[in-house]
Amino acid sequence: LQQIDALPAQEKGEEVLELRQEIASGAVSQKLQSILAADEWTTADELAECYFLEIEGFTPLKKAGRGGFGVVYKVLEQETGKIYAAKVDERLAGEKIHQAYYIFGKDGLQENEALPAAFRHEGIIKYFLDGHTGDGRRYHLFEWIEGETLAEKGILAPKEFQHFMLNLCNAVKHMHDHGYLHNDLRSANIMLDALSGIPRI
Repeated sequence: LQQIDALPAQEKGEEVLELRQEIASGAVSQKLQSILAADEWTTADELAECYFLEIEGFTPLKKAGRGGFGVVYKVLEQETGKIYAAKVDERLAGEKIHQAYYIFGKDGLQENEALPAAFRHEGIIKYFLDGHTGDGRRYHLFEWIEGETLAEKGILAPKEFQHFMLNLCNAVKHMHDHGYLHNDLRSANIMLDALSGIPRI
């Protein structure tokens, strides 16, 4: 409440004010309790954003980053307690699309039946499923990687760079062998896995 009240008036959007009202009433939902207990959000605005994001079966815990067309959230699967990364596509806000998830391959649009094989590689972040948020935006669910991006890491030592490039090229070749192009391969989209040390795309 103190964080919300400290925000300038122009930054108190409807969601933040609605969140404040619920907290002040004492009738805190189980979803909000989970988000507060995780304590991973950094601002009242981010807390409100996570609270009002509806992904069936999942609780958003924090906004992890923003990409070219969407926002990545760290989410908790309610049934299992497992952590995943959900990328919410902001280009499709308010527009529900009832069809299989398509991505661009060498031969144009391809259905997601081919995705499991293309994503089975230690250098590729595992893809699980896609769906729609409560307000109709498309989201894609990936495994959660603890670590940092190459952009955040900065310059690598020569031996580290050699190891990095070997693993990265192997992962890219694997995708190409299955008929897929990454289409946005850059330092901000390459995760350095804190557990394995392997770059992940």
